[in-house]
Amino acid sequence: MQNEAKVDVIVVGGGLAGIWTCFRLIALNKKVALIDLPESNCSSSIAAGIYNPLLAKHQKLSYKAHEIYPHIAEEYAKIEAFINEQVHHAMPIAYIIDQLKTLNDWAGLCSDDRFKPFVSLNNERLSDNIISDLGYLTIQSSAWVDIPHLMNAFITAIQSEHIYLNQTFDYSSLQINEDHLRYQNLLADKIVFCEGIGIQQNPFAAHIRLKPAKGELLIINSQCAVNDCIPQQGVFLLPVAPNTFKVGSNFEWQQLDTHITESAKQEIVDKLCEWFKEPFEIIDHKAGIRPSSHDRRPILGAIDDHQQLFVFNGLGSKGVALSPYYSQCLVEHMFKGTPIDDEVSVNRYRPRC
Repeated sequence: MQNEAKVDVIVVGGGLAGIWTCFRLIALNKKVALIDLPESNCSSSIAAGIYNPLLAKHQKLSYKAHEIYPHIAEEYAKIEAFINEQVHHAMPIAYIIDQLKTLNDWAGLCSDDRFKPFVSLNNERLSDNIISDLGYLTIQSSAWVDIPHLMNAFITAIQSEHIYLNQTFDYSSLQINEDHLRYQNLLADKIVFCEGIGIQQNPFAAHIRLKPAKGELLIINSQCAVNDCIPQQGVFLLPVAPNTFKVGSNFEWQQLDTHITESAKQEIVDKLCEWFKEPFEIIDHKAGIRPSSHDRRPILGAIDDHQQLFVFNGLGSKGVALSPYYSQCLVEHMFKGTPIDDEVSVNRYRPRC
């Protein structure tokens, strides 16, 4: 038998939820073991990484917008200092106004105290190669995060003082004892499952049901001169490098696999071409599965009565924005007893008597 290694917490899953949970635990001087097979991160590794405090199409704020979004940049600055890499890129979203009614609605909403901190109305065209005759909204407190870069850099950063196992988690190897957990040669006090859609194979969380959504995006080359904002109308155009953009995304609720499809590609291209008039070349096409919950709220908390097994999931398409905030809520609950809000607590999935 290999020598036993003692850690405070095992974290299963190295996507956004898992990375932020590890980071919060390390900040509390806890020793962690991260178990993850990077190629299994079919949501985090594919996602464009954009966060946005506004649902402009529906003229609503994102969930907990005032509480969460003004602080996201400073939270990513902390994790950037830890990994010694830049992964967070502040960039306003330019939501293109395509109807006169929408223009009139936002002319009033921009002075509303709820929206005022996040949005302003611009009456000029965005650029010569983007159809935006009615102007656009500038949405602040938005940005994009290079998630694959973050994932790789974080794994590198933790390996000198913590444990990283590049493997698929074997549920049958988890032994639950009264005062500790054992997994292979690891001894731990607690375990947090941050598996995304992988939770559907987790026997310890069989009562938790997600509502996954497939999403596809394109990577294109274009000579478009817009590099200081993220144009959006139907789809987004995210500048990630000179002349290189991510374009997406779509939602598919039935065919839940990671295969790219011609129909999704055409849907994205059609929506882009409604307002983007610069020639472009598609250089890549990707697909992933978002771990959405039925009520579009995160899922976190203990899944056993002894406070040894925990879950952090259900972030859907908002993982970049919600994972810093709710990882802190989870860790404070685990070690300080801070209650978790009912609307995100895993207790809402407990079987009713």
